[in-house]
Amino acid sequence: MDFSKFFQKVGVPSREIPKVIDSVNHSDFFDAFERGKVSEEEFRHEMSNHLRVSVTKDLFEMAWNAVLLRSFPGVEKVVSNLRSNMPVCLLTNSNSIHMRHMLENYSWFKGLHILASHELGLRKPETEIYERAVNTLNLTPEHILFVDDRSENVKGAKEVGLKSEECSSPHSNLVEILTKLKLL
Repeated sequence: MDFSKFFQKVGVPSREIPKVIDSVNHSDFFDAFERGKVSEEEFRHEMSNHLRVSVTKDLFEMAWNAVLLRSFPGVEKVVSNLRSNMPVCLLTNSNSIHMRHMLENYSWFKGLHILASHELGLRKPETEIYERAVNTLNLTPEHILFVDDRSENVKGAKEVGLKSEECSSPHSNLVEILTKLKLL
């Protein structure tokens, strides 16, 4: 994700973007939105006030979704191969705006079992979100592989007993991990 794209599109001056990203990432209203505790409208309002900008709903959503990667080359094929042999679940820190966009635009999301922070009221790396995933999947932790791009999330999953791997590249590193574990 590249949050600077959002701030550029809503008119935050370039020199202020790093400071603004940090302030938003550590804000209660961003955390509440990712947990589903505030509505999209409340989040837009709070974010607009925080940034001192006025944007339409459509512009806000377009800018907010601009932070997402356009594609994940090769990942669709990897996920498809995995899904033919085992259950695949997506555990994500996400919000309703991003999830709607991803479900509409990333074909490999369709049919996936998705556990999203805004629906669970929890966020990675909190222990309870991994425990919820284990219970939802009805598997024991040692029978679940958790792959994430953030080391703190991998550490959190390991603490619950999940097999966990850090994946720095959505395709090449993922293939290496799955090949090493003899899952591909």
